[in-house]
Amino acid sequence: MRGMTHVFINNIYRMISRIHYLFLSLGLTIAVMALAIFFTSQLEVEGRLAVVGEPGHLPASVHEYRLESLEQVPPKSQLVRNKYDAVLIDQGNGHYTVETIKGDEFKLKLQQALEHPGSPPPEEKRRGAAGQMLGFLTMIILMGGLLFMTFFPEDKRNGTFRRLAVSPVRIGSYMIAQCLFCFAIIYVPTYGLIIAAHLLLHIDIGLSLLSYGWLLGLLALLATAFAMFMTSWLEHNDNMLVLSGSLIVLTSLLSGSFYSFSPEGPMKWVTAVLPQKQFLTAVEGLEQHVPVVEWGGSVLYLLILSGGLLAAGWLICRRRLADGRY
Repeated sequence: MRGMTHVFINNIYRMISRIHYLFLSLGLTIAVMALAIFFTSQLEVEGRLAVVGEPGHLPASVHEYRLESLEQVPPKSQLVRNKYDAVLIDQGNGHYTVETIKGDEFKLKLQQALEHPGSPPPEEKRRGAAGQMLGFLTMIILMGGLLFMTFFPEDKRNGTFRRLAVSPVRIGSYMIAQCLFCFAIIYVPTYGLIIAAHLLLHIDIGLSLLSYGWLLGLLALLATAFAMFMTSWLEHNDNMLVLSGSLIVLTSLLSGSFYSFSPEGPMKWVTAVLPQKQFLTAVEGLEQHVPVVEWGGSVLYLLILSGGLLAAGWLICRRRLADGRY
């Protein structure tokens, strides 16, 4: 226990000498929170539709959207990049097919506007303030895990890790201390900013502070576990940062962290296993007051995944230490 405390406190002193890391993380978190709040409470953007055919034949209810006439169907990548919310393809005789990745509810809303323009549109479930804010924060927090786990690869390079592993501290205690430090420095400032935004600025955050507390804890745990695994697996820090950062950005986009969409075909199954997607499923279920049984599996999935990543990182380090690689 004393060895863990020593490593933890030593990391605090090391972080003080690199306080710009913490300021950078806080600055990005504030910027992302402000962006999420802006999109949630200030922007009321009408959907942008691509029309393959003559838009003049469309019902008046569809003209409430921003329409762009095209000669051919745009590539699906433009839907993924959110350039268009949907594509309306003229089939002749006033019939249109709808292509979108925004989900079945949005597609149904457009189809009803096309086929039954006089009927009231079905109610569309939108991502709330909590889903928007935590969705935007997901990528930043996962990146923060890599940033604040930086002392671990440094200790491996300069031999500190091996010296500590054969000391009374032991490898397990050392790695637990590194994980606790990474978790705390991600969790505490982020949660503090959300508390300040809610209590001091009276910003609607969508959920209670208690709910934010455990949701952020779950996300910080995932970030810590992923960072520990990647820094254990990849010895070269530059390679680790490039690969890990690319994975975080790509999976965050595919999981719909920044805007909600529903992929089709094989991609639907790929995105379903992404941890960010599972996290957002839990957030949206909690925000929409869905029974726990419908989103509790996502929380369990994230806990098991985090535990697996931590265990894998520990096993990799233990094996390499025994092989004399450190």
